[in-house]
Amino acid sequence: MDESFLEHEPTKISDPVSLKNSHDYPYFAVLKNGRVVAYAGCLVAGDMLLLATMYGHALHHSNAVVPLLITGIAEYTYSHYPKVKYYVYDTYYGARKDMRRFKKKFGFKPCVVNWIF
Repeated sequence: MDESFLEHEPTKISDPVSLKNSHDYPYFAVLKNGRVVAYAGCLVAGDMLLLATMYGHALHHSNAVVPLLITGIAEYTYSHYPKVKYYVYDTYYGARKDMRRFKKKFGFKPCVVNWIF
């Protein structure tokens, strides 16, 4: 991760509170001793939750902080966004072999989506 990202003081998220549970921008973190060791920002859009941004501190990968984050988001999603049927973790086809393997472990499957507006 770029050093400037790690050194930058985060600003408060100012997204307005959602008025319904079919559209939202929830944020999640895994804490260890009061410090963030994994972080994700998501988009809820109708029946889909997109894992839009995800970071896990390299020194804590052996503690499975990213899998903990992914499963925690799923658990929260089931109880707070009942309309969500699809849990999306971005591109599969362009990912490295190890990332495709990681995604398969969690049941993510490659598919093509045609958006209708």
